[in-house]
Amino acid sequence: MASGAYGIPEPDGDVVTAPDLVLVPLLGFTNDADRIGYGGGYYDRTLAEWRARGVTVRSIGIAYACSRLAPGEHVPEPHDVRLDAVVTDAGWVPDEPPVTTPQSAS
Repeated sequence: MASGAYGIPEPDGDVVTAPDLVLVPLLGFTNDADRIGYGGGYYDRTLAEWRARGVTVRSIGIAYACSRLAPGEHVPEPHDVRLDAVVTDAGWVPDEPPVTTPQSAS
């Protein structure tokens, strides 16, 4: 770790690590676990990069059930990355993902 902006420790070096699970905030979601985020594209770019490197990271959206979009109300953009699932106060969409053994980044 090296001191970064505002003295906050940041990773120092070329080693890339990834978590086993990412909880993703969202504004809206579809029945297929596509999401409408906050417009920065940070999660989409990060998840796409990890997947391109072969890193398996589970991505779970966090939302209220009332944020579910009607069919056809949202058409994903080509750069959008579908989540593995969304968990809401009413349950999982589309279904609770199975438990798997985590893989580490290489």
